[in-house]
Formats: sequence, structure tokens, C-alpha cells
Amino acid sequence: MELRRQVSSELKLRRYVLNTALILGIVYVFGTLIFSSMGLLHYMDVKEKHNVISMELDRIEAANGQYRTSLANHKNDNYYLEKYARENFGMSKPDELIFLYKK
Repeated sequence: MELRRQVSSELKLRRYVLNTALILGIVYVFGTLIFSSMGLLHYMDVKEKHNVISMELDRIEAANGQYRTSLANHKNDNYYLEKYARENFGMSKPDELIFLYKK
């Protein structure tokens, strides 16, 4: 009878140690997955930065398309060339007066 109790208590102790080690291992793995330098929190931060940069890239590409259209208009259309020269360089046609206003 004494041997049976000893074996039973050793089995309980072995299960307790094994369960404790298993629980600690699971806690360690989840802690590493969430809080490590390549964990879930880092992934979420990088994903947010990626979204911000993607939105900024889309905005810049849209502005770039507008600039390309404007540049093509300026190169090919005499009206735009004349308007640009008048506004930015103060040029005028012969017999034309230019009035300058102070802002």
C-alpha cells in the first residue's frame, strides 16, 4: 500500500511539473510573438507606417500627373507659353502697357 501511495504522489508531482513547464512554455511563446522586436506590436506599427506612406505616395503620384499634364500643355500650347511668360517674367507684346501693383 505504501508503494502505491509513493507511485501516486510521484505521478502527481510529475504531472504538476510537466503542466507547469507546458504553461510557462506557452506563456513564453505568446509573449515572444507579441512583444519581441519582430512581434505583433512591431508588425502593427510597421503596417500603420506602410499605410501612411502609401497614402502619401498616392497623393504625390496624383500631383505628379497634374504636373505632367501642365508641363505638356506648356510645351505644346502657345497660349500657355504666352501666359506663363507674362505672369512670371513680366513680358508683353509690342505697344502693350504693363501695370504693376504692390501687394
